[in-house]
This record gives sequence, structure tokens and C-alpha cells, in this order.
Amino acid sequence: MKISIIIPVYNVEKYITNCLSNILNQTYKKIEIIVVDDGSTDESAILCDKFEKEYQNIKVVHQENKGLSGARNTGLKYVTGEYFFFLDADDWIDKDYVRQCVSFLNKDKPDILVTSFKKEYKDKTVGVTLNVKPKKRINIKNGRSFFLRRLIGEYGKELKHPGKIEDYNPAWGKFYKSRVFRQQKFLDNRKYRSEDLLFNIDAFYKAKSYEYLNTVYYHYNKQNEGSIVSSHDPVLFKQFNKLYGWIDHFITEKDLPELYKKSLNNRIILNLITISINECMLTPDKFKDNKEKFINILNDDLYKKAFSKFSYTELPLSYKIFFKLCEYKRVYLLRTMVKIAMSRREEIKR
Repeated sequence: MKISIIIPVYNVEKYITNCLSNILNQTYKKIEIIVVDDGSTDESAILCDKFEKEYQNIKVVHQENKGLSGARNTGLKYVTGEYFFFLDADDWIDKDYVRQCVSFLNKDKPDILVTSFKKEYKDKTVGVTLNVKPKKRINIKNGRSFFLRRLIGEYGKELKHPGKIEDYNPAWGKFYKSRVFRQQKFLDNRKYRSEDLLFNIDAFYKAKSYEYLNTVYYHYNKQNEGSIVSSHDPVLFKQFNKLYGWIDHFITEKDLPELYKKSLNNRIILNLITISINECMLTPDKFKDNKEKFINILNDDLYKKAFSKFSYTELPLSYKIFFKLCEYKRVYLLRTMVKIAMSRREEIKR
């Protein structure tokens, strides 16, 4: 069985050599590596070309910058393997990752294979396991009631762990059957927040089966994060709005149960964590100038409607306080709470 690995590359000269070496050192060798250089301006393209000249199973495609979604869509055009998966250029996988996954895929040939992953901080590794029994085959009926619905949002007792809402989203850490998903496209990540999520919602709706393997890991590099202050996104709220509109239309179009709407409502509230970090981690002067914009965001009808249907019952106390501050637009208290939480996260990283 041939496996296609798609690697989007943009200004990652610090990581790309290790990334490609990691794949070439896999115990499983029937691999094609599709590298899409998305208009890099550093030495990334040169390094990729050197690997292509040396190894026959590496193909490098150069294109003008189209963003992550555009790079992945280009990579999909060159897939010839029975399954494909995505690997970010600053991440890596266990040495036996592909072999174990292929062994699993050969047995039942599920449409999607999901693996666990580890978040790699500078001085700490945090393992992430999904709420799925190991080596469990889930057919289309159960899959839609669990994974698809869980992608759309948390519900009930899942809200006890609101920080896990994004753990199911990534396109990486999953093997997709090529004949089912090769023609599927990522939406433009410059227009929609969380293009991985949208890709997977569509994929898990189409999937007739999937399986979960938690004996090997994808390693998600959390060291390569830019400054939160410098990476403020002025259009984040608009991107989230487009995301919610797309999901709401999907639920209606596919005539999914009401529980999916309730889960989406919870996602709208839980994603206020990301919105608040984006707005609160500005310098004091910039936050003062931005305060009214933040209040207007929190005062949007989207959140008024979502809070009116939201249950705080299962939330941990700290999250109850946080979302109450959001609901009542107490932006200075929110800023204090966010800064304390983020400083603790930095301590964990160090």
C-alpha cells in the first residue's frame, strides 16, 4: 500500500530538513512525499529542491503564495497513494508511525484512520487522546453521532473539558482514503477560521467508516508560535462568523438532528476563548483603543442569541466565571483573567 504525504511549506527553513529526514527515516518505505512550496521567501525552496534531487519519492511543487488551504489543495492534485495524510513542516511523527498505521489500514480499509497526538512545548510534552476506545471501528451511523457531531461542538458532559474543543479539528494526524477524499478541497483559510474543521466536517459526513489508533503519535510543534501580541488578527470575528454560517448551513442542508445545532451554539460560546485572547493580549494602549471594538463584538446578536441557549451547568468554575464576564461585557476583568491564564501557560511552556 502506497501512502501519500502532503507537506505545505512556507518560510520554514529552520524545520524542513528535520521534517523530511523524519519521513525518510520511517520504518515503512512505500511513501510518496509531496512538498508544496507556497511562495517561500527564505531558503525553504532551495532545501526542498535538494531533497528532491537526492530522493526519487519526493516531489516538490512551487507556486505563488495561496495560503495553507491553497498549498494543501495543490498537494491533493498529485496524490497517487491509496491513502494520504497531511504533515505540517515544523511537526514530526513517530519513527514507526506510518508502518503501524498501514498495518491497521490493511485490515479493514476504513475511509479515515484517526491517530492520537502530542503537543510539544519547549520543556514539556502534553499527550492528547480522544474520547474514543482504542482500535475501535466506527461505522457511518455511530460515526455521525459521535465524531461528526463532536467536530461541530461540545455538548453535555463534554463541556467539563472546554479546552479540548479543538482537539478533533486538525487535518493532520488522520489518514484519508484517496478515492473518497482526493477531490475534496479546503476552503480559503484567509476567509474562514479553522479550515481544517470545515474539511473534516465534510469528510466525516462522507465517511462510511473510521477507526482510531492510539499506539503511535503525531507530534504537534507548539514551540513555533509567534508572539500573541504581534499576531493580533483584526478580522478574527468575521472569520468566525463565516465559519458558523457555513456549519449552520451544512446542518440544515444535511437535515442533521437538533443536537447538532445545540453543539454549534456551544462552539460559538467556547470560541470566545480565542476571541478574548486575540482582543485582550494587546499592549495597554492598543487595548484601550480597541476596547469599544471588543465590547461591540461581545454585544453582537450572535452572542446574545447563543448565550440565551447556553447552559453553564457542566463547566468548571473558572470557565463559568470567564463566560459570565463575556456575557456581561466586563472587558477589563476579562483582560485581567486572560493575562493571568496566558502567563500560567507560558510558565508551563518554560
